[in-house]
Amino acid sequence: RWNEYPPDAHHGRHIPSGVLTYRENGRIVRSYSDSPLVYLPTPDFSMPFNVLCLVSTVIAIVYGSIFSLTTKELVCIKETAVKPGLLLQLITALRGALKRQEPSATSVDAAAMGEVPATDEVLATE
Repeated sequence: RWNEYPPDAHHGRHIPSGVLTYRENGRIVRSYSDSPLVYLPTPDFSMPFNVLCLVSTVIAIVYGSIFSLTTKELVCIKETAVKPGLLLQLITALRGALKRQEPSATSVDAAAMGEVPATDEVLATE
């Protein structure tokens, strides 16, 4: 039972070696690897401070969110009072510009003949 607790915390832990078993000329051969030593983190005096800071931060975020949700006054506003955002204004302006744009003669002739107009032709007619 005393083997379960290593004498030095900074020593680390030994991991059992790996075993490779194979057949060679009708007999079984076992090959063993080295036993690696894995270093484990050892506690020091800064760890309780780190835990205290982490827990305090989580509690502050949770408490702040709950406090904010419970103390704010909810006010209903009319939809007409809300102005659309910049992205929505841009999309609306682009849709309006595309609807107002009429097809040019070159693109109509090309479509009638089954050809697709080049990009320069479409841009030149605008």
